[in-house]
Amino acid sequence: MSSHDDHVRSALDRVLESLKGQIESSLTASGDEILRAASEARLQAASEAAERAAEDGRQEAEHRLSSLRQELEREKEELQQRSADEVAALKRTIEEVREQLGAACLAIEGERQERESVEGQLEDSRRAAEESRRAAEDVRNDVEAARQEVERIREEREGVRRELDAARAALARAGRLSDNLRSLDEGASLGEVLDGLLRGACQETGRAAVFLVRQNGIQGWRAMGFDDNNVIVGVELVPEAAGLVGEAAQSGTSKERQTENGSDLPAFAAGCGPRHAVALPVEVGGSVIAVLYADRAEADSQDAARWPAILDVMARHAGRVLEAVTVRHAAALWAPRATGQGRLLRDQPLSSEGVQ
Repeated sequence: MSSHDDHVRSALDRVLESLKGQIESSLTASGDEILRAASEARLQAASEAAERAAEDGRQEAEHRLSSLRQELEREKEELQQRSADEVAALKRTIEEVREQLGAACLAIEGERQERESVEGQLEDSRRAAEESRRAAEDVRNDVEAARQEVERIREEREGVRRELDAARAALARAGRLSDNLRSLDEGASLGEVLDGLLRGACQETGRAAVFLVRQNGIQGWRAMGFDDNNVIVGVELVPEAAGLVGEAAQSGTSKERQTENGSDLPAFAAGCGPRHAVALPVEVGGSVIAVLYADRAEADSQDAARWPAILDVMARHAGRVLEAVTVRHAAALWAPRATGQGRLLRDQPLSSEGVQ
């Protein structure tokens, strides 16, 4: 019987070993197929995600400014409502303190009358006086606690006021940016767009200048806010001697610098004490056609880190607007006249060489 069991067990072991090999082979083949399918699915998903991301990016650019303005408006309303609620709570607290003080005065007066009425009973009078002293101490503690609460509410109100001022400043910046971007959108030529960019930059910093990048160097176009704007207009510079302006023109990237005495700034901007300066390229079709220079006195404020980013947005938007103007001019060159004679329009193409 034991020999038979061994024989059966041996047969079962062989069958199990065979099944194990088949299962492992099937799993390996299935795993390879799954990996290939997953790789193809990931490639397809990545392609679809890239297309969606591109579309989302375009839509986001259109709605970003509107969303920012709505968000700031909501924050302003919330801060105003919060301030009104806290002021109302402060008034209620003061009224409660007044009522407590009135009640305390009445209690003290009653105790005084009671002491006078039991003047013959010295021990009772002493006990009444001690009770009055304790009551007065409690009142003083209550008054001090109320004073501290009022002070805390006053400090919180001041914090709310500062937050509200910050929100108003942010809303004002957003409004200026919106107006400046709209002004750029309305520009129909290179001169109009660059003029709008210059004026918007001067609003943010107090002084700014636009330089045209030509084949033979850099030329000052217009300036605002400097002691002598005419020193910049028409000046011819080589990129290597133009400081930040030359660096931005050659690299096609924004340049930023903070100086203690202005010695590191271009000659036209030096000698005005500590300044925070930026030079931002204006690109059309991948080529730098102009450079926006702006600087302002350094100040320890929240605005110090924001105005360069605002000017960067304006410079980039100006480049996109100029690209659109270029496309319109190119299309106009091939548009037939309304008379049907088929002659091409002779509008001058967009170029910094012809800007006045």
